[in-house]
Amino acid sequence: METTWVEIGGLVIRAPVTASTNLVLAVQCVLYFRCLRAGPGARAKLWSGFFSMMAIATFAGVLKHGFQHELSETGLFLVSWVSSLTSGVSTYYAQRATAVTHAPEHLKRRFDRLFRIQLFVFLASNVALGPRVLLMVVNTAAGLLPVIGVEAMALRRGHPGSGWIVGGLSLSILTGAVYLVGLSVGPWLNHVDIAHLLMGVSFWLVVRAFRPSVSVPREYVVAWPRIRGMTTRPGAS
Repeated sequence: METTWVEIGGLVIRAPVTASTNLVLAVQCVLYFRCLRAGPGARAKLWSGFFSMMAIATFAGVLKHGFQHELSETGLFLVSWVSSLTSGVSTYYAQRATAVTHAPEHLKRRFDRLFRIQLFVFLASNVALGPRVLLMVVNTAAGLLPVIGVEAMALRRGHPGSGWIVGGLSLSILTGAVYLVGLSVGPWLNHVDIAHLLMGVSFWLVVRAFRPSVSVPREYVVAWPRIRGMTTRPGAS
């Protein structure tokens, strides 16, 4: 894959589209974190944890893709490691958010044990093998599939917000497939860039699940959410 370069005011940026989409995702995640952190209930706060971890992961991606030529070998390894680890922890937050609120009571403890084991295995794999994209993709897919299943059952029980999460997380898994297949449209829009665009849409779909209890205007995919006088309504979760 051909690497593109851009120089802006003496600043040399490697893979500028990839670095830019990472930065957009990081800003989007910070805004959604702030939005959901102020929301009602444990579910919103756990999802805010998901977005806080993804904000760190995607900002690390800005450095990894855009400025790796400026980093030492150790620096690049640490940035890649931070991106990988926080991505794994974000999946755990998503799992917890669903298990706490929508999983059947008799399964909550089992889910909790399973999710903790998966997180431990993922972290241990990163220590043993180093940060690898394939590890992130596999961990994300394996971790989000049970979340999608539980949310789908919650949707059937009358929780309309779960439908948005099912759609968002399904699209999130698709981003991993796009990355592995290597779908690209020329050197300026490679498979990483396309995956980032899909991630942005998937994040927006997840946050849609919390309207109207949390205000996220539809035109604000990457803009400061207007959070004023938040209220709750049955079925908004």
